[in-house]
Amino acid sequence: MKPVLLALTVLSVLAPAHAATPNVVLILANHQNMDLGCYGNTAVQTPNIDKLAARGLKFTKAYAQYPMSGPSRVCLLTGLRAGTLGISGNYRYAPELPKGAYTLPAWLKEQGWLTTKAGRVFQSDDYPTSWADMAPGPTEEAEIPPGTKSVVGVPVRTQDVNGKKETLGGLLVLRSVNIEDADTADGRSARQAIDQIQKAAATKKPFFAAVGFMNPEFRNAVPQAWLDKYKGTPVSEPSPVPKGAPDAARFAGILPERAVTSEERQQFIAGYRAQTAFMDAQVGLVLEAIDQMQLAGNTVVIFASTAGFHLGDHGGLWGMRSLYDQACRVPLIMAGPGITAGQTCARVVELVDVFPTLMEYLRLKSPKVMDGGSFATLLRQPTAPFAEPALTVVLNYGPFSGIALRNEFASYMYWGQNGAELYNLQTDPNELTSLADDKKMAPAMRKMDAELKKIIGRK
Repeated sequence: MKPVLLALTVLSVLAPAHAATPNVVLILANHQNMDLGCYGNTAVQTPNIDKLAARGLKFTKAYAQYPMSGPSRVCLLTGLRAGTLGISGNYRYAPELPKGAYTLPAWLKEQGWLTTKAGRVFQSDDYPTSWADMAPGPTEEAEIPPGTKSVVGVPVRTQDVNGKKETLGGLLVLRSVNIEDADTADGRSARQAIDQIQKAAATKKPFFAAVGFMNPEFRNAVPQAWLDKYKGTPVSEPSPVPKGAPDAARFAGILPERAVTSEERQQFIAGYRAQTAFMDAQVGLVLEAIDQMQLAGNTVVIFASTAGFHLGDHGGLWGMRSLYDQACRVPLIMAGPGITAGQTCARVVELVDVFPTLMEYLRLKSPKVMDGGSFATLLRQPTAPFAEPALTVVLNYGPFSGIALRNEFASYMYWGQNGAELYNLQTDPNELTSLADDKKMAPAMRKMDAELKKIIGRK
């Protein structure tokens, strides 16, 4: 467990900035990687998220604890790591929490807050007692409405389960549909969230409102109008297979049955950008409503993604479920009273830290059982010393499970008897040349391995 950093100092610094208890709005994207305008990708238009970053603090090195949506959501909203929760894949959507642990909304609700939820916040409508107002979450089928057509698809690997063939991992398919934004699952979620925030504000109680979007996600149908905006947009050449990477690292969340052609890859990336832009527009509706209700001055808005996403990089990886930066690093933006505006924080932080950070910011105690630690000092001092590493675990297909440790200088992936990887993030930020077999790097390997053992207690 990380120590609370400079708690008294942070409280004294933040206290004058928000005399009244701020409200909190949490906005979750599904599998959004770092391809956003405010993070330097000019190929996709995300004006609303960019605007939030301009008035808040943008973290450039935030990492998910599990590179899959379901486990990541639970880790973020409990402050607990996958190992503590007993998660070993995307199958335990709502594990029973340890005694003394809480979900973030349940903890706030117990202390008198009004808590609301719209869209996909947990993987399903899990932990229902956490919410005072819970709009039913969308099903996966809700993003494939009548009239949906396939734009491009590549077969994925299957496995036999009780005599039936089932897909192994996610689908590599792009779908479109001629409907308005408001008629999509995410469009409805944004509008439900706005309605909940209006009702919550009328109570004059502090509120925590969460809204989760299903995009970007390849299986979802993209409104044709958004797909048309990105059709044919140029894409860069994919990065190669990392040199020195063990076979265990050569998996992600989508397993194509054959190589994806250059034309197909271009279509998939264009579709992903369209889904990102569509999601950004729904975020904009929520942010605009907060402004119109004159709540922005006393509301903390947090935007984050549950996981990153591979787009044919690293020699043809697609989806999440890998330990590379593309799958583990996520956008994280926090804006509100007392939080530094318009700046960037390059310190390494984790999604599991958001819960305790928010508690320190709000001057509330955290639950006794929590793995994350507060980075609240960075909210006012983005360049303050902060040397805590990030930990990400994954269970891949077959016997391959791995764990990654990252700091500001290096990333270390340990695959047990199947090998290890070490990348110098100063000279190789895209993690393309592993130094694990370089004898000169043996001291660095021992240091990273010792730090990993210290954190997880591995013998």
